[in-house]
Amino acid sequence: MAASGAPAATADTLATRAMVARVVGIPTVKGQGKVPEMAHYLAGEFWRAGWADGDVEVIAYNTGSPDGTANDQTAALIVRWRVTGGASQRPIMVMGHRDVVAAKREDFTEDPSKLAEGDGYFYGRGTVYIKGGVVVVVRAMIELRAGGFRPERDIVVFFTGDKESHGLGAEKGAGEWLPKLGNPEYALNADGIGVRVADDGTPIGATMPTGEKGYVDYILTVRNPGGHSGTARPDNAIYSLARALGRIDAHRFAPVMKAGHASNMLPEFATALVNCRLFPQASPDAVRDELEAAVACAEFAVARNDNYPATIMPPLRTDVTAAFTKAVRAVHPGMPVAPTIVTGATDARTFRRIGIPVYAVSAQWLRVPSDMRVDHADERIPVQLLYNGVRHWKIMLGELVGGPIE
Repeated sequence: MAASGAPAATADTLATRAMVARVVGIPTVKGQGKVPEMAHYLAGEFWRAGWADGDVEVIAYNTGSPDGTANDQTAALIVRWRVTGGASQRPIMVMGHRDVVAAKREDFTEDPSKLAEGDGYFYGRGTVYIKGGVVVVVRAMIELRAGGFRPERDIVVFFTGDKESHGLGAEKGAGEWLPKLGNPEYALNADGIGVRVADDGTPIGATMPTGEKGYVDYILTVRNPGGHSGTARPDNAIYSLARALGRIDAHRFAPVMKAGHASNMLPEFATALVNCRLFPQASPDAVRDELEAAVACAEFAVARNDNYPATIMPPLRTDVTAAFTKAVRAVHPGMPVAPTIVTGATDARTFRRIGIPVYAVSAQWLRVPSDMRVDHADERIPVQLLYNGVRHWKIMLGELVGGPIE
């Protein structure tokens, strides 16, 4: 792809480009064991920028699996920018993750594990989600430090390594690693897409998610005496389950089915997995009760497939809202800004459950619909967007921890 429409190069933009090229080139997907490599690379960038050894830590951890058969090595990165003379307030945490969903080579014009540039875009797996988002955070902090900026409260960066698979890093962060994170007052999440414009450049809007829908699976099971398929009986477990699912259909839940143990035997059981996305504060147990009421049949059992509690919607903070709005409008004057919730799940939910508010203030913006390619073919990000993202985070952090940055 031939480059075109690229902004003028500076030492900072060249360093940003080099960083995104390096991290796109590291396949941080489940099972390849490459996430620690990216963690060590970013740690090295912080050290070279002046951070002390004791303020940068790579923590290796093994996600494993419940049955012990999997062995997926990954790593978290924790970086602390300390206040000179000691902090009087709890830190602000900046969070994200470095692992990505695997890309199929046939879905990309160029190799998705190598950064390509053309038509004013960077192409490659992770350019938008979420390696580009990680890079702009790192580069913003490095540029702020190089420019003499000194925060008035500690900033702690926490990048996990298994959000797309197990989410264990977030659980550890909200548990055993919480003292390493300084028990932050609140967190800024780099995960997600923050700003959308139409293909003609017309502003659509910027969103600041303060919560997300919960992810809960329920197992519906019906049992039956079964028998041989040569002597069919009217009360087949599969048909009973199908009728029950029909009654649930009005709720728009999506089931995955399993039944029986052999093709020539009538099933003694049939199960369906029903996935639900719950609004914040909605009780998973109450939804289970609703499913039972919808089925209305004694031969059915409805059980939860996980123990996740209800998700939390923290209150809006005026300082975070104002900082995010200023950062967005520095690049997109007049852009509408609104709080929202996201339908997916991020590492943020784990921290919200222990009372740490998390606000998604992503610098990522896309043209709609042409750039809606996250986790899809030819994922790309406008070149200028990446550089604007660094500016976005510099403004955000300046407003929240030290003073105006333009």
